Amino acid sequence: MFTNPFTPEFKKAKKSLFKKEVSVRVERKISVDMAKKIETATPPSIYETEYKIKREQAKFLVDLEDQLAEDLLRAYDDKKECREKAQAALESILINKERCEINEAGDIIELRLMSLGLSLLPDSVANLKKIKILSCWGNRLSELPEALCDLNELTTLDLERNLLSKLPKNFAKLKNLEFLSIPENPFTEFPEVVMDLHKLERFQFFNVNFELTKEQKAQIKKRFREVTL
Repeated sequence: MFTNPFTPEFKKAKKSLFKKEVSVRVERKISVDMAKKIETATPPSIYETEYKIKREQAKFLVDLEDQLAEDLLRAYDDKKECREKAQAALESILINKERCEINEAGDIIELRLMSLGLSLLPDSVANLKKIKILSCWGNRLSELPEALCDLNELTTLDLERNLLSKLPKNFAKLKNLEFLSIPENPFTEFPEVVMDLHKLERFQFFNVNFELTKEQKAQIKKRFREVTL
């Protein structure tokens, strides 16, 4: 049925609809502005103030501290004590030049989170945009976050002695990875995704929950320059 656009009723309805659209836009802008204010109002962490690490990367350390404190609760009942131990563990890493490197711009370049009892790697690991070396040797990681695959500058990844049975589906996005160590994990099959890491030259994969066939070993040894199986 044809509606006359010049009738008072039609004009009134159109005006009302326009007001609603404007109201929705204003509310959205207020929400975005509020979120920005909340983010900027968040006080800087000790990792930002004391160690001069960029805020988004310091956020990963805050999340990591939370996870460590939670993991420590399995051994200690006091939450405050667990928090203090978690922070102390991370600070001991940050001041150790053999376990951590931070450039002048506040980017974390190298981080070795070894033997911390860590059960989960926070998604905010993706904030470590400039990291080249990451070691999580000797923890309790049973899976890795897909966010790890966004570390485009990562060249070295050590995941030895964890509880991994598979790698993230987008693991091949680590296009600059040159060294990968994943032995002593309960893999039940070979993670074929590593064959798609075109820059990978050094690969370690042994003491897993299955035996590689002769054909697989030959193919792997042919693919990589340096292999330990």
